[in-house]
Amino acid sequence: MTLIDAQFSPHWILTAVVGLLVAVFVYLGLWQLERAEQKQQLAETLTLRQQQKPLALIDDMLLEESNLQEPSDPENFAQKLEYRQLKVEGEFLPEKSVLIENRKHRGKTGFHVITPFLLSKGEHILLINRGWVKAGPELSIPQFDTPSGTLQLIGTVSIPSPPVLDLTDSDQSGTAVTGSIQRWPFFTLERYQQWSGGDIYPLVLLLSPESQGGFTRQWPKPQVDPSMHIGYALQWFAFALIVILIWLKLSMKKRSVPAIQSDGAFKEVMEDMEDKY
Repeated sequence: MTLIDAQFSPHWILTAVVGLLVAVFVYLGLWQLERAEQKQQLAETLTLRQQQKPLALIDDMLLEESNLQEPSDPENFAQKLEYRQLKVEGEFLPEKSVLIENRKHRGKTGFHVITPFLLSKGEHILLINRGWVKAGPELSIPQFDTPSGTLQLIGTVSIPSPPVLDLTDSDQSGTAVTGSIQRWPFFTLERYQQWSGGDIYPLVLLLSPESQGGFTRQWPKPQVDPSMHIGYALQWFAFALIVILIWLKLSMKKRSVPAIQSDGAFKEVMEDMEDKY
């Protein structure tokens, strides 16, 4: 007869692998929590800036609460303005328009029309995304008009993100159509700067539906819900816990312990029973 007992005896290779996996899973969980915090801060910033009154950009100066501020640091200037409404006055430069391909609207393919806007008495150029236009036959360039003269426009500041992977030829900015108008697969500020050679602000103004000179304008809202990242974090932490439980299970070894039997004591018991009976 044997008594079955369990002994904790982890293998060092298994322990090392488990330790590495747990460290990776915990790191990914913490990273997702950090992303959730960033999204929460972004949501608060977005709500605050959308509730504020439009800013006026006049003669390359920012007018806010009766104070004129010059954007000496353009990139920082753009970051502080992101998601805010901006009011500008000037005129379009249609000959430097760019059309961005494969933009979808209600299942139809078209273009986003981006046209530079020269501020009144200013030196900088502000890029205006005028909205979506339906593509022509075989995805050709459609006809569209650009109003001339001095205009007053309102839009929301956006900072376009570069694509994750750029497979286009860096020596070719796009395919020229209808004079100097370009059609590009995607848009970046650096690309436009190199092609146009103009002095542009590092942002794009999404033209409001109330402003003239635009097309279909249903701008997508930024994804600022932190709950998705919290869910991912819980999944990574759960993976870490599962790995630990599996490691504990595999590290428990069975051992056999011989039962201790005393022949002398057994004989004494038998003799006592014989005496009684």
